[in-house]
Amino acid sequence: MPPATCIIASRTRRCRTGIGAHAPPSISRSISLSDPSYRAARDHQRTRERRRRRRRRAKMSWQTYVDEHLMCEIEGHHLTAAAIVGHDGAVWAQSAAFPQFKAEEMADIMKDFDEPGHLAPTGMFLGTTKYMVIQGEPGAVIRGKKGSGGVTVKKTGQALIIGIYDEPMTPGQCNLVVERLGDYLIEQAM
Repeated sequence: MPPATCIIASRTRRCRTGIGAHAPPSISRSISLSDPSYRAARDHQRTRERRRRRRRRAKMSWQTYVDEHLMCEIEGHHLTAAAIVGHDGAVWAQSAAFPQFKAEEMADIMKDFDEPGHLAPTGMFLGTTKYMVIQGEPGAVIRGKKGSGGVTVKKTGQALIIGIYDEPMTPGQCNLVVERLGDYLIEQAM
């Protein structure tokens, strides 16, 4: 089917193939740009395109963010494990070594963002590992330490970015990787 050819004359659009590309080429119809059905079809098409782009971005990107941005190499070292988890505790993407955690553990982490200091007396649990909570940024970043390793959790508008490290990676390198991705997602309203 040939592409629709439109001729714009004043405020009327004349398309050889009708409103969409579905009409046979022999049909010719005059469409006013102010016609409600034309505007509705155009708005519907734009909405479908936005949804398609959003789905494509969500499908391809969360695991890519973990694999390429969180598990990246910095000065020859990389995180032990990383994940992007929704505020509801649903895992969006994770590395292979990321520990299985309980819903209560994510609920406690979210509560510490709302009420800074909530985790200080008990510590922060991720799977079977208990981290001592150290100074972070109230409402934005929680940091935990266990032996020579630790964890950094950055809160964005919709997700938690979690990075777990062990020697030889330093706490500063982990903070840099996790917080840089978190700041980017905040800029993107995610």
